Amino acid sequence: MLISLNMLKIRCLCSAFFLLLLNPLNIIAQDINNVRSAFHKSINDKKAAETFYTSMNRNKSTDPLMLAYLGGSKAMMAKHVWNPVSKLSYLKGGLSNLNRAISSNSDNLEIRFIRFSIEHYIPSYLGLSSHLENDKAKMLELAHKKKLGKMDSTHSGHILWFLNKTGRFTPVEMKTIEQALATK
Repeated sequence: MLISLNMLKIRCLCSAFFLLLLNPLNIIAQDINNVRSAFHKSINDKKAAETFYTSMNRNKSTDPLMLAYLGGSKAMMAKHVWNPVSKLSYLKGGLSNLNRAISSNSDNLEIRFIRFSIEHYIPSYLGLSSHLENDKAKMLELAHKKKLGKMDSTHSGHILWFLNKTGRFTPVEMKTIEQALATK
C-alpha cells in the first residue's frame, strides 16, 4: 500500500510537470511578460487571439491584472469574429472583466490602459466607451505620482506609443506620461 501511494504521488507530480510544459501560457508557469506579448500579438492575428483567449479563459487567477488580460482577450475575440451577436457578447464579457479588475485595483495603470485601449476602438454608437475620460485622468494621475506598477521598458514603450497614437492626450499630458515611464 505504501509503495502504491508513493507511485501515485510521483505520477501526479509528473503529470503536473508535463501539463506546465505543454501549456506555455498556463498561469502557474507564465510570467506577465508572456501574457503582455500574447495580448499584443492578438491585436492583428486571429489565431493568436484565439490561443490567447483559450489560455486566459483557463486561467483561474484572482489577480486583478490577470482578470484585466482575460477581459482584453475576450475583447480581442470580438475584433476577430464576424457574427455581430458574437462580437457584442465577447465585447460585453471582456468589458465586464475589465470593470471588475478595476474595481479590485483602481490604481493600476496597466489595467486602466487595457480598458482604455479597448474602449478607444469601440464605436461610440454602442455606448460602451463610457470610461475613456475617467481612465485617461487616472492614468495621468498615476503617472504624475509615479505609481506605474511593474512593467518592462518594452511594455512601457507600447503604452506610450498607443496613447500618443490615439490623439486623446495633449502634448503636455504625453510628456507627463513619457517622463514617468522613463524614470521606471
